[in-house]
Amino acid sequence: MIKLLLCVSVVVMIENGQSHPSPPSGQSYSFISIPPQPYGYSFMDASRDAPIQFEVFLDLICPDSKNAFPTLKMLADHYGNKKMRLSVLSFPLPYHKFAYLAAQGVNVVASVTNSSTKTWDYMKMMFDAQPAFSDKETVNMTTTEIIE
Repeated sequence: MIKLLLCVSVVVMIENGQSHPSPPSGQSYSFISIPPQPYGYSFMDASRDAPIQFEVFLDLICPDSKNAFPTLKMLADHYGNKKMRLSVLSFPLPYHKFAYLAAQGVNVVASVTNSSTKTWDYMKMMFDAQPAFSDKETVNMTTTEIIE
């Protein structure tokens, strides 16, 4: 979406014949830089140039996210990593007590291993172990007890 918005503003500048348009009086422009790589955790190291870019926000403690996960993987397998880039972005929901810890775990695994396979294995492991991290099971536990 950001890329599209930036492209639109460039087209408007070119059509108006201005290389550096001046902002309206009393206002200034701000620009958002395009990140060097797309956000999220890509399935199967899919191509950044794949014609289908599918971004999904998941909470590793959410039962609905757990139910969607196998279907998403099946979809990515069907299209392959050249045609479709499936990216998961962590979205810990506030009403799942330890969702933020699970999301931090994804970041740690991704940064330490630098492997999309290990990151996706961690997500699958968290979904498989989800009942142990549910609010019902952890209501009387501290964060330290959960981590241990």
